Amino acid sequence: MFARLFFLILFGLLPVAFAQGQNPEAISESEIWRLVEELLQNDAPLTYCETLERAGERAVPHLLRALKDPRFRQVHTTTAGMLPGGSREWSPLRHVLALLADHRPASAFQHLKPLLNHDHSIIRSMAAQAIGNTGTDPCVAPLQAILAGDDSNMGWAALRGIHHCLTDGAGSERFRAAMFTSVETLLRSEKKWSLFKIKKAPEILIRIDAKRAKRLLSSEAMLRHDFYGLYVVLQALNERNVSIPAERLLPLIEDLYDAGRKYPYKRPYGEALIALARTKHPKAKSLAREALSWNDEQISPRAATAICVLHGIDQPADFILDELEKVAFDDLTQPQRYYAAVRFLKWDVDNGGLVAYFLNSSGDHMHDALAGLKAMEAQSVADVLQSAMSMFGETGPAKEQRTRRAQVAKVLGDHSKRIETLNKEFFEASKLLEVKLLSFAADNADHFR
Repeated sequence: MFARLFFLILFGLLPVAFAQGQNPEAISESEIWRLVEELLQNDAPLTYCETLERAGERAVPHLLRALKDPRFRQVHTTTAGMLPGGSREWSPLRHVLALLADHRPASAFQHLKPLLNHDHSIIRSMAAQAIGNTGTDPCVAPLQAILAGDDSNMGWAALRGIHHCLTDGAGSERFRAAMFTSVETLLRSEKKWSLFKIKKAPEILIRIDAKRAKRLLSSEAMLRHDFYGLYVVLQALNERNVSIPAERLLPLIEDLYDAGRKYPYKRPYGEALIALARTKHPKAKSLAREALSWNDEQISPRAATAICVLHGIDQPADFILDELEKVAFDDLTQPQRYYAAVRFLKWDVDNGGLVAYFLNSSGDHMHDALAGLKAMEAQSVADVLQSAMSMFGETGPAKEQRTRRAQVAKVLGDHSKRIETLNKEFFEASKLLEVKLLSFAADNADHFR
């Protein structure tokens, strides 16, 4: 955060009062409104939102004023941050609602409700999410209508808002009761919204009434192989470590088995294996081992997760991150170092390519990553990493990040096409790297619990 603020101050992108360290409480009301108006500029919100956030409750009346101002409800098209020929739509309303989100002023509802009928779908969805996040009694009726309707984008937005409200422990008693009923009805209806859009539905139910939700989600009506929402239901129960009786899971797994290698049954089958592993049933290991051997991008990582569960390991990545809060990287055990180095490699390259990896601090551990890939028998990925390192010359990339960053600039100039090719090769080679990581953790279970 401080590095980001230094950058913004250095280049004059923060308001002068904030850059000089003035307490946001001392900023005048007119200055707060001026900052709100700066949100109308597409390139301004990142710089001005920081100050408005620090202004806290003092900013709320001005943000509510913006909700009534038609300028903030306009939708614009921009090419900023897009690939050549690309464009995207944006509205200042998004920034206003983001700043209001944690305050949840009840009076915002009267300005948000009319926007549910706005001509533009982006504005309608923003309003649906904000109303879901507000969580007051007047929000119930419009949310019920949205969740019972056919507009999946508005429904998805409403679910995100409701989830955020509940995550913060907000929401009136009537709101919570009504949303449980509406979300349950949505799940039971098997409405053909994408699973991505209903992903938060089971979690919402659990957050409102955990006992009732767990009973509902593990019922025969939900745990059917042909139930449309089976995947998101099993995923939510697994993420909450809810134990489903083996006698209910085994018939489900049997029904899913024959279709287990076909869409849309792959992910539900994998999640069912994880759930069975949690019961420690004697069949769990053999079923997971068999699914692991299928080398399927969707099933095998879940089968490997099931094997980790059987070894008493839950979320090895989180375990490593927790360990790194306590000790330095070099003080980890060798299996932990190998796992961490390969995990960080995958995260960085997936998000920004090999250049991002060498630029970031994760690149400090490239030699552990190389050794770890070999230990995990991920030789094809190791070959890609070794090829990338060879572009830095005979001595390879510097271990010290600052020196390595200077090297990257030269490598980009000399080998830009080669880097692009290696990124593609890494993507292809690492499709089952998650399986290798999880299997390695299970094989070295004592180091991950």
